[in-house]
Parts: sequence; structure tokens; C-alpha cells
Amino acid sequence: MHTLKTFGRYAVLCCSLLLAGCSFFRKELPAQVVAQTGNAILTWENLYSAIPARLDSIDSVMFVQNYIVKWATEELLYDKAKRNILNVAEIDAMVADYRKAITIHHYRQLLTEQRMLPPSDAEVKDFYEEHKDEFLLEDPLLKGVLVAVPNGMPKIKNLIAAMRKLDDDAIQYIDKYCMRYAVEYDFFMDNWVTYSELQKRLPLPSEGKNAYLKRHKFNMWQDSTYRYLFTMTDYRLIGDNEPFEFVKENVRRTINNQKKMVFMAQFAEDLYNDAIRTGEVKIFIEQPRKNENDTLK
Repeated sequence: MHTLKTFGRYAVLCCSLLLAGCSFFRKELPAQVVAQTGNAILTWENLYSAIPARLDSIDSVMFVQNYIVKWATEELLYDKAKRNILNVAEIDAMVADYRKAITIHHYRQLLTEQRMLPPSDAEVKDFYEEHKDEFLLEDPLLKGVLVAVPNGMPKIKNLIAAMRKLDDDAIQYIDKYCMRYAVEYDFFMDNWVTYSELQKRLPLPSEGKNAYLKRHKFNMWQDSTYRYLFTMTDYRLIGDNEPFEFVKENVRRTINNQKKMVFMAQFAEDLYNDAIRTGEVKIFIEQPRKNENDTLK
């Protein structure tokens, strides 16, 4: 049973086809056919499924008209191309290779999802500790509190004092003040934010980042519209080790990718060896035997 929204889309489709000229409706064609060129047909199902769900009536009419023109043009070009290009066999081979590669890729994904366990938290932590010196920051990380208030707001001195202090009472005061006056309030004392991300919101310097962070725990800027306050509660400098909590998901992906490569290499080797043993694969040329005394030159 169709909903009113679904019925509406059908109605729009019908109206759009009438507006398009209705030359597509021919007595000799099945009712579900919307357009035809040569042996190619465009059906109601194809057309309906292509219409974005949130289009209004006018946009849907335009979409249907443009879709039919695009479909017909592509089919005409494809028909012309098939009759004029000379390397059809090469294209067929490329399509077959691409289809094979995509099929294998999806099968590999299915295998790893079904047969591999994700890295445990202990594995991730051990990998991080073992390769800690490889995880070095190229951009500083910061924790803190950011506030932006319009110029002229009352009790700004109290807000500045609370931002400098940042104990429990100060944080409660900042919360209440910002709910009433702030245009931006971001509390990220528990999460790392990159220096570059904060630069998009604050006029932090682009040069001498490490030196600046060492000297400025509390920061305040003012322009013609707003006053910006930022208190830094923790930081990591360029060249420091990336904190585990910041990098752990990247580490998890790294471990998972490595395990996938090992798993798939072993799976492919076992698959080939089993096929040779059972005779599913037959090789009709003599293969050179490995000589244990051979050395790499």
C-alpha cells in the first residue's frame, strides 16, 4: 500500500510526462515503458526509483524531463559508439577485468568481516607503545575552554576572572554566563583539538606555535563585534608523541589493515595449494624447482 507521499511522487511523475509532450506513450508499447530508443527502454520503475525523495512538485517535473533527455542521449551515444569504435574486444576485456576485480574485492571484504576478529584494546595499546616514536605530532594539540561573547556584555570582568581560574565554581559560573550571553561556548577539557582547527575560530599565530603555547595559558582577543576568550588546560607540541587517546582509532585501523593483508595472503595461498592438490587447477608447463642452494644475486 502506497503512502500519500509515494502517491504524490507518482502523480508528479505522471504530470511531468504529460508536460514533456507524451510522445513516449505509444499504443504498441507496454504501459510500463516511458521511453525507447532502438532496443533500449526506460521503464516507470527505472524512472520512479531515480527521483530524489525530497523534491517538490516543480523540481520533480524538471528532474523527470532532464532525466529522460539524459537517458536518451546516453543511449544514442552508446549505440553510435558501438557501431563506430574498432577496439570492442579490448573494451570487453577491460570490463571483464574490472568486474572480476570488484567481485574479488567484495568477497575479500566479506571474508574478513566473517572470519577476522577486530583488534582488541590490548593489541591497540601494545602496538602504540611499541611504535610510540613513530606517532609524532606535526600540529599541536590542545585542551581547554573557548568562549565568544558580543562586545558590551555585562560582568565581563567576572567572566575573565572565571576563565583564568577554571576551578569547579568558575566552570559553573561560565556555564551560566554563556547560556545567557555567549554566541559560542566550547568546553573541551577532556578532548584533544588540533591547533589548526582552533585557528579557524581564533586568531592564533601561524608561526612559532610551540613557543606561543608555552607562554600563553589564557588568551583574549577582541574585534569590532566580539570578545574571544580561550583558556588552555593542556597541550602537546609539534614533535611530541601523539597521545594514545587521540591516535588509538588510527592505530586500530592500522592493525586491522595489517591483519587483513596477512589473512588474505594466507587464504590465497591455501586456496591455490588446495586447488593444485585436488586437481581443480592444472598447469601444463613444467615449473622450475626451487633449489635450496640457490642464493639471491
